[in-house]
Amino acid sequence: MRRPLLLAALLSALALTLSACDVSAMPNAARVGGDQIPESSVNALLAAVRDDGALRCVFTAQSDTYSGAGNGNFSSSFTAQQLTDLLQLHLEDGLIAKLGLTRTAFARAAALTQLDSAFSPANYASCIPIPTGDTSPDAEQRAAAKFLAALPPAYRSLLEETETDQVVLDAHVVGLPLTEGGLHSYEQAHTAALTTACLSVILVATEQKAKALQVAIDRGADFASVARANSTDAQSGAAGGAIGCQPPEDLIPPIGGIVAALPTGTVSSPVHANGSWVLFEVTSREGVAQLSDVERALFDAANAQALKAVAAYAKAVGVAVNPAYGAPSIGSSGALVNPPVGPADALLYNPTAVSPTSAG
Repeated sequence: MRRPLLLAALLSALALTLSACDVSAMPNAARVGGDQIPESSVNALLAAVRDDGALRCVFTAQSDTYSGAGNGNFSSSFTAQQLTDLLQLHLEDGLIAKLGLTRTAFARAAALTQLDSAFSPANYASCIPIPTGDTSPDAEQRAAAKFLAALPPAYRSLLEETETDQVVLDAHVVGLPLTEGGLHSYEQAHTAALTTACLSVILVATEQKAKALQVAIDRGADFASVARANSTDAQSGAAGGAIGCQPPEDLIPPIGGIVAALPTGTVSSPVHANGSWVLFEVTSREGVAQLSDVERALFDAANAQALKAVAAYAKAVGVAVNPAYGAPSIGSSGALVNPPVGPADALLYNPTAVSPTSAG
């Protein structure tokens, strides 16, 4: 699924630099078509990071450097990331308006579900803890919801509005009404894509070794025992080869196709992947358990196509960025602000900011 929106990491590969347009007298941070993004919007996000320890913890967990060189500064790259997120939101808003789409209550609820999943304690245990002693099935979801609700309004609004826009655009791409009935219909029409394969693997260095282990297993040797004794991957080997469950379409080619066609309980022929030879066994297959899983599978599948539409819209309307924040780029996913050229992470365009490392 999509990773949290804090880093705008899915935009990092953008390559086509836009012209600077007319920014010589730009009073704001950026412009999308005729829509201005004021500097105050960027500063509000930076102030949220400055004031919220849990939010800074998440950035740190994602290995994102927000402090600049010198007391009281955010880094130029981090500031550019915040403006990138604002640019993307304005582009999505504009495209939704152009297409005549509606941000329904169902779309907003689906967006919150996605955010709860992205900010689960499983992803950020040190930042978003589950209360001691809470063993209820929805403990992680409630902890994530509590984290999101406690965020400063500027950042919470950015996350919720951006995710809602993405839900609306993803659904539009596949022609799906955002209703519970529509999602159930999608589930029924895409059973294979929504069925997860629970896998065990054995990694070895040579094809000859893999073939020998395949023969041994076919003759009755226990897959888990063979994995523990032979797999070069220590983590999965210690677990008897188990690596969890996921839709075959999420696996890199040709592995996804091999797993999809492999009968449960059967060992694959050796597959060469990432420098190792791998044996696969599908231990079981499971359908999605909750409607939120259907939503996640739908939006993950449609997201790349939706972002291409956002990128096309960005090219059509034009994007300009105040040079103090950097230079704009556009590519297959939308818009990106590249930090100013110069000493890395040396300057924050908001010189009055309190250093995040000394706040909270």
